[in-house]
Parts: sequence; structure tokens; C-alpha cells
Amino acid sequence: MILTIISLLVFKADPAKENSQYYLIFNLIYLVFVFGLWKLNKINPKPLSISVYLMGVVTILFTQPIFENDHYRYLWEGRAILSSENPYVHPPKSNTLDHIQYDARDKIGFPELTTVYPPVSLVWFGLGGVLSEFHRVGLVFLMVLNSVLVFFLLRKLESLTGNSWLIFLIFPFLQKEFIQSIHVDLFAFSWVLLFLLNKKMSFIKSAGLIFMSIFSKVIGVFFVYPLALKFFNSHKSKPLYWLTLIFLLLSFPLFYWALSVHGGVGGFEAFSGKWVWNPGFYSIMWRGLGLFDHQARQISISLFLVFVAILGIWSLRKYYLKGFVLTNRLFWTTTYLFFAGLIFFSPVYNAWYAIWFIIPAILLNLRFGVLYGFLSFTCYTSYWNGEILPWTEFLGHFFFIPSLIECWISTEEKA
Repeated sequence: MILTIISLLVFKADPAKENSQYYLIFNLIYLVFVFGLWKLNKINPKPLSISVYLMGVVTILFTQPIFENDHYRYLWEGRAILSSENPYVHPPKSNTLDHIQYDARDKIGFPELTTVYPPVSLVWFGLGGVLSEFHRVGLVFLMVLNSVLVFFLLRKLESLTGNSWLIFLIFPFLQKEFIQSIHVDLFAFSWVLLFLLNKKMSFIKSAGLIFMSIFSKVIGVFFVYPLALKFFNSHKSKPLYWLTLIFLLLSFPLFYWALSVHGGVGGFEAFSGKWVWNPGFYSIMWRGLGLFDHQARQISISLFLVFVAILGIWSLRKYYLKGFVLTNRLFWTTTYLFFAGLIFFSPVYNAWYAIWFIIPAILLNLRFGVLYGFLSFTCYTSYWNGEILPWTEFLGHFFFIPSLIECWISTEEKA
């Protein structure tokens, strides 16, 4: 609720004129506050109160997302796809879409670019966009839907870990990025959570969940790997197993190729080839060493691929030593390392991306890993003081290296 009050104080019609210093200070104070309660053994061991949670959600519904304009595009593209228009071909400024009534079309960022969201995400956005031409109606509806996802996520974390102080620490992150700003990554990650937690689910149903994650957020393709490991023992002799894995791996590339034939990949190309936001290692190459953009990208991508190769060898060795059984710990450890590494080496780190590794970090009790995700808020320094942005980028990515050491020690102790 405190964060909501801050959002009311600092939000303005033009996101570029927002001042993020209050939000940054709040998060730092909140970190010290929660850490202090934990050290004093004052963290409430009871489950999250539904009434308190509902009170906070209702308060959020009266706010606008802070430091954001993505929600304008979400709802617009939802309206477009449910109006039988193709947002992969027609960007928001296209005259072809003038018949679609929408009150915030002029607020959409980069209106000359087509969408970068997979079809399942567009349908999710459409649930809000189809309700009304007034973006506020759809925004509130998606806030409610995301608040339900957040509540069940918190309850599941409580059941798996107890009321860890690390769960308390991510409250502002979940509130800001998913309830208030309705980012789609939580929705995409929820498919993966269902895949893991339903231990008796069949291979085909599990593959269906991974497919839904991929077509909600393409980085969900990573989970084809643990899907293959989980069912290897029981399905390795079945052709359907291999064909399904191949289909999942090729599904998005084939979709992308089909879009490219019709000129529908402009948004993807602009985002993947030019966008830079809150980078880690890339920033060292680019800002620190003064390399050209393409050089920094090549080095960052190359080192990430080396990192993935080492992770693959390590995880397969652990899998072999466990008798070809994918344990929960190996699943979450591999997931944390892959996505934390992806974020560290990527030129783009939007705060809400942290959901892909902060949940595994909590389940593994990786304190440095959770801090890495928590400090994603430092990217909003750009709304306050661009001159210190390189330093806050460094701070935001600092805990990746300690988390690797922590992860290694934890894994060896549990071996």
C-alpha cells in the first residue's frame, strides 16, 4: 500500500517527467526494513492474509502504472487482434487500424513498430482490451487477473518454503511489475510453474504447458530442456516424445518465418538488434571499455553461449549422477543459472524479467540471487538522473557473481 501511495504522488501524464528517486529510496528502505525484521525474528509466520491482500489490490486499482507506457500497447494490441486485425503487420500508427476505437492510441510507445508479443500474450491482453475502448477499463481488469496470479504464486511459495523473509522482500516487485503494470512475464512463467508442480501430469499435457509458455514469452523455450529430462526415462523409446520435443523447439522459429514472409517481424528486429536498457556485462563492454555496439553484442552473446554450454554439461552430469531423475533442486538450479546468466549478458534487462530467476532463487534460498532480482528496480534511475545510470546498472547486476558462488556452495552441500 505504501508503494501505491508513492505511485499516486509521482505519476504524471508524461512518463518521461516522472521522478523515480522516491521509488528508489522506498525500495532501499524496504530492503533494510525486511532484513531487520528477519534478523530480529519478527517475520510473521502466518500465511498471507486474504483480507489484507485484497485491501492492497483494491488500492492499486485506483492508480496508474508508474514509469510505464507498455500497458497502452498491450490493450491496443489486444483490441486489434480481437478485431481480426494483425498487429504483426500493422503497427499502431497504421491507418488500416483507424476503425478501432481506443482512447490511448496516442500514448503508445514506438507506434511505428509492430508487436513483439507472441499470440497467447496478445489473447491475454485482449481479455482487457476487448472490454472497452477506454484503456482504464481493460487496465483494471488485467490488474485483477494478475493479482489473482500473484496471490496463488505467493501461497505456493509459502507452502514450498514457509514464510521466508525472501518472500516478503519481493512484495513491492510483484506489486509494481505485475499487478500495477500488468507485465506478461508472470503469466508466461505461470505455465512453467504448473508444469513443475503437477508431478503426475502426462508428457503431452506437460508439453502443452511449455508450448503455452513459449507462445506467451519466447524465452520459455528453455523449458523444453527440463521437459526432455523429466520424461527421458519413461519416454525415450517413443517416437512421439522426440517429435514433440522437435516441434516445441521449432514452433516459434517456424512462426517467425511465417511472419517474415508477410513482413511481420519489424518489431522483433528492432527490439533484438538495437534496444539497450539496463545492461550488465554488455554495459562493461560498451560504456566501460568503449567498444562499438555490435562488438559489445558479439562478445556478450559469445560469452553467454559459453556459459550455457558449461551449464548444460554440469546439469547433465548431475542428472546422470541422480540416476536420470530430474529432481526439483536440479530443475530450479538450472533454471536460476540460465535466466540469471541470460539477464547478466543481455543488452536488455527490464525489471519484470527478474520473475524468471527470482522465483527459483527463493525456492533454492539463494539470498544473493533474490537480491539480484530485487535490485532490478535500479533500472528506473533513468527517470531521475541519467548521469549515475551506469553505476546503478553495476549495482543492479552486482549480485549475479556472488549468487553463482552461493549456488555452487548450496548445490555441493545438498549433493
